[in-house]
Amino acid sequence: MNETFLKVNKNYFNKKLKPLDILILSQVEEFNKNNRDCYLTNAQFAEMFCVTEPTVDSSLNKLEKAGYIKRITSVVTDKGCASRMRKIVALKVTKKDFNWSF
Repeated sequence: MNETFLKVNKNYFNKKLKPLDILILSQVEEFNKNNRDCYLTNAQFAEMFCVTEPTVDSSLNKLEKAGYIKRITSVVTDKGCASRMRKIVALKVTKKDFNWSF
C-alpha cells in the first residue's frame, strides 16, 4: 500500500486559518519544497480535499489576501491556441504573522 502524507506546519493552526486553508497552503508548500511549481486547478484541490470549487476559490482568495500565497497567471500559446495557466507560490511566513495565544 502506497501512502502519502502531507506535512502541515503546526504554526498554521491559529484562529486566522480554517482547516481547508491549512491543507491548501501545506499542499502548495509541498510542491515548492520539492522544487516543483504548483499548477493545481480549483477542481483538483476540490477533489483532493472533498469540497466544492467555490469553497477552494474562497480559501485561495483568503490565503492570497493574507499574504500566504501568490497566484501568478500566464498565457501559454501552442499552435495558435492560447490558454491561461495559474501557478501558486507559497510566500515566506514569519512567526510574527501568527497568534501564539492558545
